[in-house]
Amino acid sequence: MKDMFSREEIELINVLRVAISNVSNQKEMSIENINSANLISMARRHAVLSLIYDVLCENQLFLDKQPYIEQETRKIVLQSYRLLFLTRYVVELLAKHHIETVVLKGVATAGFYSVPELRKSGDIDLLLPNTVDEKQITEIMKEAGFRISKNQHSNHHMVYVSAEGISIELHSMLAEPFAYKKINKAMERQMERCAVHIQKAEIMGLELPVLDKPYHAYELLLHMLQHFMYAGFGLKLLCDWVMIWKQDWLKEEREQFTMLTKECGLEKFAEMLSAVCMKYFGMPKDTFAWKVKCDENTDLLLREILDSEEFGNSDNNRMVMMNGTGLMAYIKEFHHQMRLNFQKAGKCFLLWPVLWGVTLVRFLRNNKRVRNTSTGGVLKEARRRSELMKELRIFQ
Repeated sequence: MKDMFSREEIELINVLRVAISNVSNQKEMSIENINSANLISMARRHAVLSLIYDVLCENQLFLDKQPYIEQETRKIVLQSYRLLFLTRYVVELLAKHHIETVVLKGVATAGFYSVPELRKSGDIDLLLPNTVDEKQITEIMKEAGFRISKNQHSNHHMVYVSAEGISIELHSMLAEPFAYKKINKAMERQMERCAVHIQKAEIMGLELPVLDKPYHAYELLLHMLQHFMYAGFGLKLLCDWVMIWKQDWLKEEREQFTMLTKECGLEKFAEMLSAVCMKYFGMPKDTFAWKVKCDENTDLLLREILDSEEFGNSDNNRMVMMNGTGLMAYIKEFHHQMRLNFQKAGKCFLLWPVLWGVTLVRFLRNNKRVRNTSTGGVLKEARRRSELMKELRIFQ
């Protein structure tokens, strides 16, 4: 581990394990061997600084940084309550019009933490488990003072923005379609069953509709895979994975999660994530029905997660990971992106040449104007991460 991770990374992992395990901080950090400013900066970039607030403030090494840590943590707490009350408002608003919603990720996942408001969230994600009229929802949201976001993914979710700039995503699927038919078909089947896996949970004093533990864990797994296949994700989502499995699970619930992962072929991905969490973050070793093994890929996966930071924000070149490194892999991914961007028109193969052209123009333009990077840099990073995916053998 010492050769693959820096001293600050090792200590950040140690502090996170202490924080989410709710145990006293027995280990003192060495001021000669660690740069406290670097550790704090890293924690902020991974969106976990507020989670380790108590542990850091107990350590003399961070005494001079305490005002900054408190300030940043206070921002997270205030944002958590804003999102909480806005979530309840939107849930109740749609319920008045007989539109059922389920809270995903963010606020719902925060409920697994001992202090939920310390878990950072940036927007609101609601699942629509039943077929709805998009025009009706848009009219309801507009009348309530929300505007339609310019950035829409019509095949995945509708995005609205509050007066203070908070995004509300209304999802029609558990995750965006992948370039793997087996996963997509499994997600479609699970969407039909979601309605009977909704329960009420009290989070920060308010009762909200959430998915039960097996489906919540399944949705988190899909969420992590989605980010991993694109720009990546950071330590916060690993903490989420630990916290949901630290809850009290019935045998039947564990068996149901096993069924869900097998149906979409993600047992390997779940096992690899769990191996990292068991080795470094205190996740119980008897979590699954099958035995989770740690090997050389465990550290390799953690290295990738550390490099990604929160949702791959560490590098503008991080855009996609493909199942292969040859020309055909690039072509398949390009076609997949076209189908995502043109869900309806993409069904007509006669339009594909035109849609490929539009997709290419958008890709080249966004690299320069939005991501402020070169197309060559994006393709090079995509190849590097695709080689990593091949080495990790996620889908084998």
